[in-house]
Amino acid sequence: MYKKENNNIIFKKTNLVEGFTPTPSLVSLCSVLDNFSNKLKHSKKSFFKAFANSTTKTQHKTWCRGFTLVETMVAVLILTLTIVSLMTVVSNSLFAARYARNDITAGYLLQEVIDDIRNDRDTSVFLQTAQPIMSIAWTAFTTKYAPCLGPTGCFFDVIPGNTTITACTDTNCRKLFYNANAYTTPYYVYDDKSGNTGKVDSGFQRKIVVVQNGDEMQVTVTVFWKNGGLDKSRSLTNSLLKWQS
Repeated sequence: MYKKENNNIIFKKTNLVEGFTPTPSLVSLCSVLDNFSNKLKHSKKSFFKAFANSTTKTQHKTWCRGFTLVETMVAVLILTLTIVSLMTVVSNSLFAARYARNDITAGYLLQEVIDDIRNDRDTSVFLQTAQPIMSIAWTAFTTKYAPCLGPTGCFFDVIPGNTTITACTDTNCRKLFYNANAYTTPYYVYDDKSGNTGKVDSGFQRKIVVVQNGDEMQVTVTVFWKNGGLDKSRSLTNSLLKWQS
């Protein structure tokens, strides 16, 4: 049997079967400290008594006391500030990564059109695949891009042999659609029909503006997109000359 005296659990021998040891109960840290402090107080040496009345008593109070409301609120505040700071860093990192990805994609979309028109010029004019005379070939080349004259510009899919060039009906022109399964066509095209189920809205718009001046054709390509709620755009200009004439 056992009984509790002064918050201490004390076991006492009873008429139990010989050899049986009762299972001790768990005692708290405060009970252990109280018991240890009492032993020091009843010690015959003055050093232990002084130690029990000072250091041990102070440590006992420190260990056994709980958190105050102010301490709890300060701890919660520190934890909240830490979590908010980490979430802010993660959010800014994701936005920066998305901004960089869109900026790189816009650069490729710009250069794609410039290279395609330059290649068209080299093929149809310098190699004279369409007309045997240089001047006639150049005129045919510039006439082909007549729909791109004016501020609204034009659009066309960058496909080898494509001759369909359409004038834009608004400032930002048409949307580009992305096809991750494209093999014989570009990944970014204007056509979202024709049974191509793999095409999704890329979020980019692209227009081509042409300015003709005799033996010079200036091509300006502009790409529009959104970064979050911000409207972004990039432009690239290149001059094509009939330099062999």
